[in-house]
Amino acid sequence: MMEQVLVFPEHEAAGLLFAAEKPFSLDDSQIEWLCEASGEIRLPLCEYIGIVLNQNVNVRREVLKKLDPSSIQLVYFYNPFELVFDELIEDLFELDRSALSSDANDEDCELLSAIHGLRGVNLTQSKISSVGLDFVSELRSLESLSVSFTNTSDEDIPTIVRLRDLRELDLSLTMITDNGLAELQNLPRLQDLALTATCITDDGIDAILKIPQLRYLDISDTAITDDGLALLQASLSTCQIHF
Repeated sequence: MMEQVLVFPEHEAAGLLFAAEKPFSLDDSQIEWLCEASGEIRLPLCEYIGIVLNQNVNVRREVLKKLDPSSIQLVYFYNPFELVFDELIEDLFELDRSALSSDANDEDCELLSAIHGLRGVNLTQSKISSVGLDFVSELRSLESLSVSFTNTSDEDIPTIVRLRDLRELDLSLTMITDNGLAELQNLPRLQDLALTATCITDDGIDAILKIPQLRYLDISDTAITDDGLALLQASLSTCQIHF
């Protein structure tokens, strides 16, 4: 079996490594936890290897400066997978919840922008601003981006849509409104869109309908009405809608 060798700092684990079936899945049933990212690691060749970064700022920035996108394709500053906190996983890894919560900021995004070839980035609960998103928009190969629970607003959407290959975009718990949705039609490959707990209303439905390739849409905890939901379901018949 062909292997790849990854080298990380030895003094403290850089995070947790995982293998994923596809770059834009946040479903923990489709990932396999591999090992802590520490020292020299030999792994079988896999199409998508990701890392949930340790939030020790010095450790993670050391990793970002040296990360090779041919080895690591998915970078998460926040752990989106509940599975890692099961007792079984806690027995396997020493890192705890606090080590995997996000305090990423614009400086991290600047380092990230130099890692061309990444396929997925999760910035949930980070402290990024429009400046950080501008850096992220340089990663033109991205297929998955989460900026949920950040201060991302309508003014940031034109920056995000520079990422023309995006298939999954999570804008949950951001400051996005109906006015910001119109730009999303400029993402021709967008399939999964999460707008959970945003200020979206029925007035934004026309903009959503201009993304006919959607396969998954989360509009839970928004102001969209039952009538609005019915219109979406009738018009996007192949889209799974979470309401």
